[in-house]
Amino acid sequence: MDYGSDLSSDESVFELSSWDEAIQRIQRNDPNKRYIAPGNRNNDAYRDVERMTDGEWEELGRDISNNTHLKTMHFSHGLLNDRNLSFLFRNLTMSCSLKYLHLNDNEFSSNGVRSMVPFLQQSNNLKFVSLAENNIQSEGFNMMFRALRDSLIYELNVSSCGIRSLEIDSDHIPRRLRDITLDTNCINTGGCRELAKLLKGGNSIMRSMRLRNNKIDDKGIEILVDALQGNTSLGILDVRGNSDISKSGHIMLLTLVNDISTIEATLQSNHTLKVLEVDDDEIQEHINLATRGMLSARWGIPDCDVERKEQEILWKVVQTQLHSETRARFAALQGVYHSVYSVIDPRFLPEYLAEVDEFHGQGELYIALKSVMSELFSTVNRKECIRQQVASCSQQIGYYFKRRRELKSQLEAIEAAEGSVLSAGTESPRIKRRRAGYQTP
Repeated sequence: MDYGSDLSSDESVFELSSWDEAIQRIQRNDPNKRYIAPGNRNNDAYRDVERMTDGEWEELGRDISNNTHLKTMHFSHGLLNDRNLSFLFRNLTMSCSLKYLHLNDNEFSSNGVRSMVPFLQQSNNLKFVSLAENNIQSEGFNMMFRALRDSLIYELNVSSCGIRSLEIDSDHIPRRLRDITLDTNCINTGGCRELAKLLKGGNSIMRSMRLRNNKIDDKGIEILVDALQGNTSLGILDVRGNSDISKSGHIMLLTLVNDISTIEATLQSNHTLKVLEVDDDEIQEHINLATRGMLSARWGIPDCDVERKEQEILWKVVQTQLHSETRARFAALQGVYHSVYSVIDPRFLPEYLAEVDEFHGQGELYIALKSVMSELFSTVNRKECIRQQVASCSQQIGYYFKRRRELKSQLEAIEAAEGSVLSAGTESPRIKRRRAGYQTP
């Protein structure tokens, strides 16, 4: 994003008139004077700025603060240091018009940032800040980030600033911050843990995060991947130049944008990342293939455009899951060794085969049919097997009902016989007479 390109038609990037004339136009609040930039060492205006006194810096800050049309301030190429920055911002404590602040490639430290804090806190229209190539280090970054927490800033560039550690308060993140560039610092796992706070939660609006040439390793990538699992805003992530990221770390990023293990896993992958830059050429090729369909989407697709988003996600499934050679390459990288069709409900196989035929032709359809044949036959055999088991159970039920009746009849016969003996209740007459003969008169 180039937030510093909002110039009037009669001005170039740098001052063409004399520096004195530029200052006078700012003092007059000239509505056509929207950009102040002395340029580089070859410009006369630059050399005039180099000779400015402390008092002139202080007066310039006052003039800028009072101006209501100036939108861009660009001082670079070593013009600023801690001293003159402190005088510039002594009176420049707020601005109602400044939107773009370019202070890159200078010679100030965290002390210079400290001088800017009141301005950063009170300039409600500020959209872009670049302090790249200044030795502000971690202290300066954390101080600045806290100062911007209530601002409307969109983009922040702090490349090559000697930053080693970050402190990001989840409750005080600039609510419109969308793009952050932290290239060529010393961001490590701890820094990734802090940056993850900008990506987590349903309210994240981060669109790009550039982290080239830092100290990020696989653990840091794991933290970022975890934060991006449910993120629906970040479209650009650049982690090139981090030599501590191994092949495994790059594969984690590939799996983030296309988990090839199952179709459901692909559907649940991150579909928002449109540009994901890594050093590994092989992984980069597959990442590009997985995100290529996303490139057709313009930034800021309305949330109501659900049908378009669904079509893009289905495109990823068709191109990477239902093409045999492409899926084989993804599967080999991600350590997936089963066929995609082996985990599809057989009832839906005809629909997937129709998609293969439509998008990839009969050659791929033939390969797919060979792969799913066993699944189809196993489905038929199982159905027949179930029918046979049902018939067998029916036969067994009949047998056991018959056997039950037979056993019940036998049981009733035994019980009837036992009942007859007991019902007699007295001894036979012959036994009675014999016992009577033994009785004593």
